[in-house]
Amino acid sequence: MRIILIDQASGYVFADSADFEGKVFNVPYPEYASVFAKAVDTKVLRQEERDYSLGSAVGDNGGYVVFEADEQCELVPVITDGQSQAQIDAVLMHGRYVGFLKVRRAA
Repeated sequence: MRIILIDQASGYVFADSADFEGKVFNVPYPEYASVFAKAVDTKVLRQEERDYSLGSAVGDNGGYVVFEADEQCELVPVITDGQSQAQIDAVLMHGRYVGFLKVRRAA
């Protein structure tokens, strides 16, 4: 299963697990999305510790809309340009909506 995160603020694809150094996460879903987001945030953004919670409502403090796609899904290619409207549209049309991953700074 692939996890694709779309940033709530920008509307761009923030991350695609199929394009993240071949990482495979062996954790039960829905923790998968949180583990993936934390790994991406830490590696790419190098930000402070954060808390992640998967829910159904969009949060006020930011986060990611979570989609999943089959690993070999040709309708949702590996995202190579998160700002490409064609790639974003492919996720929105053919990915499966999972929920909203709320992100908060850890206390």
